[in-house]
Amino acid sequence: MIYKIEDLKRIIDLFSGIINKEHNIEDFRCIGFDGEYTSCHNIETGAITEFKSDFKGMLQFDKFKSFIDGIDSDVEVEFTKNIINFKSGKAKAVFPINKEGELPEMRSLFQLETWKVPNDVKEGLKFVLPFVSLDMLRLSLIGVFINNDRLIATNGHRIGKFILSESVLDGKVIVSADSCRVFSKFNFDRIFIDDKSMVVGNETTRIIGSLVDGTFPDTDKIFPSKDVELFELPKEDIIKGLKHILCFSGEAWDIANVIVSFDEKQIKLNYEKDVFKIDRFFDFDSNIPDTKFKINPNYYLSLLENCDKFSDVYGIGTIYGKSDDGKREIIIALIKMKDN
Repeated sequence: MIYKIEDLKRIIDLFSGIINKEHNIEDFRCIGFDGEYTSCHNIETGAITEFKSDFKGMLQFDKFKSFIDGIDSDVEVEFTKNIINFKSGKAKAVFPINKEGELPEMRSLFQLETWKVPNDVKEGLKFVLPFVSLDMLRLSLIGVFINNDRLIATNGHRIGKFILSESVLDGKVIVSADSCRVFSKFNFDRIFIDDKSMVVGNETTRIIGSLVDGTFPDTDKIFPSKDVELFELPKEDIIKGLKHILCFSGEAWDIANVIVSFDEKQIKLNYEKDVFKIDRFFDFDSNIPDTKFKINPNYYLSLLENCDKFSDVYGIGTIYGKSDDGKREIIIALIKMKDN
């Protein structure tokens, strides 16, 4: 079989987020060819895509990728039984088989019959993934919670929820965050979820991800009711103010030194560090009680950039935001401050 170099680069792009380059099990660092498909896997995620050739065996991904990256795009690639020939009018190269063997059988993924055809799951995954916890001691929080038509993630300090246009699951599961990151970079038009795994795919490719064993927090009790009173903020001005503070601080965001105040129809941003101080003021006509709180600016930026209306829930130490289309909802924790 003769292929163009772009065909191989497509496979490399697909597998790059899955291959575990540091794993001590060699198979996790390889891609396999079986004559009809090529595949790879790690502990949590696997992928298989159609690729017909006479070549059967396994290749070490890093070496193969480096080899492909150094070859011109007009090169033709021929897969034979034991070697891969690269040839053009000016050069010729041979890449030998690394090892015999085969990866776990994944052809059955093409036989799945129960599919949901979503139009916004990928969008939803990209939205909630930044909310996933990185704390390996809290296993139930290191994944994306799927509950019928809702995607939810939290690290215990903020929560992101995305409401899909249709349900993708009659039940509840937690999908590995690593698998979801791979899904979010892949153009899929079908999805399958059961109590063991989540699979996404298109006409020629399937990617399977693992589930996280655990119980996700009951976030329904945290999000406000639908009839909660919402207000608008001068969010574009506040976003500029937050970025201004970061520019002048010359360091990473400092949660202990960024303060937001609502006072006499104004919003004030304050940053103090050593001898440096900056204040930004914005007009804001609202009946919100005077209040002052410390924030994590990264979290506050995410709230402002993704939501259009907000709720005065400072009394319980959080602020809530919702997008105009009703798809995105965010809650972030605040540190309330007492007046001096």
